[in-house]
Amino acid sequence: MSKHPDISTSFKAIFALLWPQVLMMYFICVMNVAPIWAAGKMSADVSAALGVSIQMLFLLGVINIALNSGTTAVISQSIGAKKLQRAKFYVFIILLLNAFFGVGVGVLAYIFSGQIFALFGLKGAVLDIANELWAVLLFSLPCSFLFNSAMAVFRSFREVILPLIITIIVCAFYLFFIFKLSFSEFFMGREYMGLAYSNLIAQGLAALLGTFALIAKRHISASFLPFAWLRLAMPKLLKTALHSGATSIVWQAGYVTLYAIVGFLPLHSKEALGGLASGHRVESFIFMAGVALHIGASVVVGNCLGAKRVAEARRIAAILAFSGAAVMSVVAGILWWFISDLAAFMSDDSMVQFYIAEYLKYNFLSTPFSIISTIFAGVMIGASAAHFNLLIFGLSFWVIRIPLAYALGHFVWGEATGVFVAMLISQVIQTALMLYVFYRVNWTKYALKKS
Repeated sequence: MSKHPDISTSFKAIFALLWPQVLMMYFICVMNVAPIWAAGKMSADVSAALGVSIQMLFLLGVINIALNSGTTAVISQSIGAKKLQRAKFYVFIILLLNAFFGVGVGVLAYIFSGQIFALFGLKGAVLDIANELWAVLLFSLPCSFLFNSAMAVFRSFREVILPLIITIIVCAFYLFFIFKLSFSEFFMGREYMGLAYSNLIAQGLAALLGTFALIAKRHISASFLPFAWLRLAMPKLLKTALHSGATSIVWQAGYVTLYAIVGFLPLHSKEALGGLASGHRVESFIFMAGVALHIGASVVVGNCLGAKRVAEARRIAAILAFSGAAVMSVVAGILWWFISDLAAFMSDDSMVQFYIAEYLKYNFLSTPFSIISTIFAGVMIGASAAHFNLLIFGLSFWVIRIPLAYALGHFVWGEATGVFVAMLISQVIQTALMLYVFYRVNWTKYALKKS
């Protein structure tokens, strides 16, 4: 029988929960940055094609993100309420749902691949490369769904060392195959295909290790799921997943729209696309600590609310948000002096380097706002109050960022800098809305009941 997880909110317990996740996020980010870096060393065509393909994979992954958000909420709250068997039932359900949707989404994306790339205005060599990459990348989608769901389960149980070890192993294999397949004559003039096959191998390995680890740790209940329990338990999981999924769609579809806006810019659209893709990956690498705090906040808040410790949930959430923003702002201030070096590292094309640098300047300025809103979004997920994320991100992205990016990018600046300015403005407004909800709205009332 599994030992009940420690749900303490002491500094030692929270630090033990967070530091492996921070490291794990950075290893995941290395896996995200490596193919973009390799593409930047090949050509602007490959960089643009891979950037669009990966951004579309992120969009397709919204169902996975949604289910994992629901997983974090219901499992962490179940553990806080000392309902370990209920948590194990949820693990079994979540793995089945991720496997099913991973295959289904991949098939649909392959069928409609032509329509997908038409949205970005891709043509010529860029379109040909994107189609080749897409056909292979989609095979990795079910594996990615399973791996991410396994990691979400482990985090919800506050078991973070084993997922870190698995991630390090997968990262090492991924980097090995990227350099082995992409910078050799294996594909005879189509070296970019090595990036797609490396991803497929790494995601397959990750899914196998993650699933076997769950079985070995006995986090999957072998008991038959009673229908009466399913009828009562599924609505809470699906409600949180639906709100988180809709939020992810809003966010990822917003980024896809930004890529489309940049792709149709009157000046340097191809180089700007490559700069946006590379800058986005650099951003994700630098600020993965914020993502780890987002995840940690959702688990800790879920535990506290499951145990009916509401005041403690609010206190811990505020500490994580503001301390995280302070630390990451210092990091951004230091990295500001190395923006040109980061741009040169990511691409050999001078115009792509220029747009990477432009993206990073405005992104670093938005650091305190993006970190605070990211961590509070995790708090809302842990409290099963993800509908606030949907409302706030929807307003900031589609009412402010997208229209403003189009206006500034196409009519004021005439190039990608206008888009980056719009992103900064929307982040400020988004954070103000999130702070209002945290301090003025009763978001704690949406957690699971103890019974």
